[in-house]
Amino acid sequence: MHILTTLRRLLPLAALSSLSLAAATTCTPSSPWTESFNTNAAQGSVLSHAYVTDVNTVTNTAGKYTLWNQIDRTGNGGYALYLNVANFEGKSGALLTTPRVLFQQVVTVPAGSKVTYQNYARTHATTPSQLRYEFVDTATGALLASMNGSVLTTGYTLQTVPAFTAPGSQVTVKVLTLKDGVSGDANVLKLDDLKLSCAPQPQLTITKGSNGPWTVNQSGAAYTLTVTNSGSAATSGSVTVTDRLPTGIGAPASFTPATGWTCTTSAGLVTCTGTPNLTVGATATLSVPVTVAAEAAGTVTNRASVGGGGDPDPTPDPGTCTGTGGQCAVNTTTVTTTAPVCSKVYALAVAPGGTNLSGVTINELDVTTNAVGTQIAALSGTGSAITSATLGVSPDSKRFFVAADGSNRLWVYDTALRGWYAGGTFTGVSGRLVRMAVTGGGTGYAMDSGGNIWSFTTGSGSGYAVTSLGALTSTSSGAPSFKDNGDFFADSSGKLYMISAVTGSNAIDLWLVTPSGSSASAEYLGNFSSPAQDSQFNGIAAAPGGIYARDNLGRLVKLDLANVTYTPVGTATLGSTDLASCTYPVLAPSLNAVKSVTKVAGTGGDKVQPGDTLEYRVVIRNGGTLPAGGVTFSDALPAGTTYVPGSARVNGATSTVTNGAGTSLGGAAYPFAQPVGICSGPTTPCTTQVLKIDSTPATLDNEAVVTFRVTVNAPASYPASVRNTALVRYAGGPNGGVPSNEVVTPVFEPARLTVTKTVQNLTRGGPVGTSSSGNPGDVLEYCIATTNVGGLNATNISFSDMVPANTAFRVGGFAAGQDIRVATPTGTAYYTAAADGDAGLLSGGKVTVQGGSFVLAPAQTVTICFRASIQ
Repeated sequence: MHILTTLRRLLPLAALSSLSLAAATTCTPSSPWTESFNTNAAQGSVLSHAYVTDVNTVTNTAGKYTLWNQIDRTGNGGYALYLNVANFEGKSGALLTTPRVLFQQVVTVPAGSKVTYQNYARTHATTPSQLRYEFVDTATGALLASMNGSVLTTGYTLQTVPAFTAPGSQVTVKVLTLKDGVSGDANVLKLDDLKLSCAPQPQLTITKGSNGPWTVNQSGAAYTLTVTNSGSAATSGSVTVTDRLPTGIGAPASFTPATGWTCTTSAGLVTCTGTPNLTVGATATLSVPVTVAAEAAGTVTNRASVGGGGDPDPTPDPGTCTGTGGQCAVNTTTVTTTAPVCSKVYALAVAPGGTNLSGVTINELDVTTNAVGTQIAALSGTGSAITSATLGVSPDSKRFFVAADGSNRLWVYDTALRGWYAGGTFTGVSGRLVRMAVTGGGTGYAMDSGGNIWSFTTGSGSGYAVTSLGALTSTSSGAPSFKDNGDFFADSSGKLYMISAVTGSNAIDLWLVTPSGSSASAEYLGNFSSPAQDSQFNGIAAAPGGIYARDNLGRLVKLDLANVTYTPVGTATLGSTDLASCTYPVLAPSLNAVKSVTKVAGTGGDKVQPGDTLEYRVVIRNGGTLPAGGVTFSDALPAGTTYVPGSARVNGATSTVTNGAGTSLGGAAYPFAQPVGICSGPTTPCTTQVLKIDSTPATLDNEAVVTFRVTVNAPASYPASVRNTALVRYAGGPNGGVPSNEVVTPVFEPARLTVTKTVQNLTRGGPVGTSSSGNPGDVLEYCIATTNVGGLNATNISFSDMVPANTAFRVGGFAAGQDIRVATPTGTAYYTAAADGDAGLLSGGKVTVQGGSFVLAPAQTVTICFRASIQ
C-alpha cells in the first residue's frame, strides 16, 4: 500500500491506471460499460483498501473490503462491493479535507461521445455516508464532470450523474468518499451495478485565422473561421458561429461567408448560421471580410465561438474566450496606420445611410477624386454617441478637434495616443456650431450659426481652453448676412477665410474674418454661384493643389478665387459636415494703383498752362491670390488746382458705396478727400467694395477705374508743377494703405515776347542804337530783335514794321533778291519784299515777315533787318 500511494503521487493518471490492476474496459453505443461485482475476488479497481474474504472482518475493520452475495442489489445470486472506509485523516466519520478515491476504472469510449453514469449505493449502519463522482479525460487529466451524490441510507438508492462529453477515447471513472472511516461498521459502504453509457454525438471545435498584419483602411482584410466536427456523430440542424469583432474592425451588415451559410453583423457581433451536416472529422471554412478603421491601430484580438448542430454544449459567449480550444477560437494580429499629414484634406463624414447633417467619423479625403478614404477616428470613441458639424486639425496634424452637438463640448482626438480628450465648453451658443479652423500659429476658432465666434487653444498641454470673442460684425457694402452653413480655413499669415451658404441659395459667399483681441470682424469678398442649390456647402479647406469646398451630400468643388468660379471634382460620395487641413496657402490681395493725367481742355499743345483742364485717371488692379474686400480710394486735391464740379467717377458712375451706405460723387464738392468705396468693373457701378483678382493685366476687366478733373491755377512763380498721389486701402491690407505712383505735371508759363529795335547808319559807320542821324542818301539798317522770355515756344509769329518817314525802303538792300534779312538761332535767311510768295513783303510802307511754322523757343531771339535810304 505504501508503494502504491507513493507512485500515485509521482506518476500521471494514465500511468496510475495501469498500476491500479484494473484493465481498461470498453463502452460502445450499443454496449455500455457495467460493473456488477459478480466475482468474489480482489478488484484492481478498488483502491486504498485491502481485500479479505471474511465479511465480519470487513464489518469490524476499517480499510477492508470484500464481495458479498448477500447484498446483491438484484437478488439474483450475484455480488456487491462491501467496503469499510479507511480512516484516511483520523476524523472518525467526519468530512474529509480531501475526498479519497475508493474505486477507479478506465473506460474506453468513442471520442466525442455523450457519456452518462449511474450506480446503486447504500450504507450498512444508520450513520449516513456520502460519495463523490469524478470523471477525468484519461489522456490529459482534465476533469470532465463531477458531482456529490446524495446522502446514503440503509436501502439502495440510485445515484446518477448528468451527461457530459468525452473529448478523448478514454474516461477514468472515480468514486470517492466524502467522509472519513470509523472503527467498526459506522462507515461501511455497499456499492453495486455501476453503469457508464456512451452515445455518439457531434462535437464542434473552431479555429480562427486572419490575413493580417493589416494597415488602416486596407482592402481585402478578412478573418477565416474553420469549424470542425471532432465528435463521434454527424452534426444535424443549425450550427451557429459568433464572432466578437475588436474595436475599429467592422464587417458587412449581411454577407455569405460560405455556401449554405449566412452572416449578419450588429453592434460589432457577427452571427453566422448554417446547416452544414458535418460528418465526423469534416470541416466548414467561413471567410469574414472586414474593414480596418484607425481605432484598430495597434494589436487587435478577435474572439469567436461555435455551437449547435447537435453538440450538447451551449455556445460560449465569444467575449469570454481566452484562447483557442474546443468551442472557442482567438486570433491576434496587428494594424498599422500612416500618421496624418498636412498635405491631405480631412472630412467629418456622415454615417452611411444616416442623416446627412451629422458628422460621425474623421476620414481622409482625396481631393483629386472626391473619394472618402482612411478613417482617422470615430466620434463614438469619446464614450458617447456624439455628432458634430465642425472639424479642425492642429498645425502638426497630430490632433483633431470637433465641437459636440448638444453639449457644445470641445473634443480632441490625439493620433499619437489614439484617444479622445475633453476640452472646454462653448458657452452661449446660438443654434449650432457650424464652422471651425486652426491657424498655423495654433489658435483654433469656431463659430455658430448665429454669428458668435470663439477661440480655443490647441497645444497638447494647453487644456484646450475656449474663449468667447462675441458676435462677428461686418460693415461691408452690399454684403449678405452670415448664413447658417459654412466653414473657415486659414492662410499662411493666420488670416481666416469663411464661406457662408444656406440650403437653396444660388450663391456661396466668401468672407475675410479678422479676430482681434476679444472680438472679430468680417469683410465681404464676393460670392460664387452655388454648384448645388439643394445642399449645404459646409466645408472648406486648403490643399497643396488649391481650395476645396464640399457639401453634406458628398459633392466636392475646387474654388477658383481668381475667376470666382468653381470646378466639380469626381462624383458625389459619402457626405460630410466639415473639412479641415493644416495646409496654409499664401493668400493675399496685391493691389497697385496706376495714376495718369491728361490735358483735356485749354491751350493747345501738350504743355500745361494755367487755365488748362486736367483729367486724372487711376486704375486700381488686384494682382494677388485673393479678392480684396472693403476697398476704398482717396486722393487729396492737387495743390494749385480747382476741382471741376461733377467730374468725379468710379467705374464711370457718379455714385458708389462706402461701408454699406450709398455715396454720391456729384456736386461741387470734391468727393475723394475722404475714402470712398471702389470695386471691380471698369464700367460697372459699385454695389460692393470687392476688388476681384485680375489675371489679365493687359485687359481692363476686373480693375477699378477712378477719374476726376481739375483746372490749373496760375502759380505764384515759375517753374511750377502740380503733384498728385492717390491712396488705396483694403481690409487686412497695409496700415498705411497702398499709394499710387506720384504724377508730377509741370505748369509752364506761356510764351512771352519782347521786342528791341535798333538802327545804324551804315554809310557813315555809325553805332547801333535806338536812334541815328545822317544826310540824305545815307543808308540806314533797321533791326527788330524779338526774344521769347516766356516758358513755352512761340509759334505763328508775325513781324511787321513801318518804314520810317523820310526814308525809302531799299530793294536789294543786302544783295540782289535779298531785301529782308531774318537771323534765327538756326541760321540767316533772306526774303524779297515783293509779293512773290516768300515770307517777306513790303506793302503800304509796312515791312512784314510771316513766321509760319517757325518756333521761337524760350530764351531764343529772332532778328529781322531791312535797309532804307534817307530822303
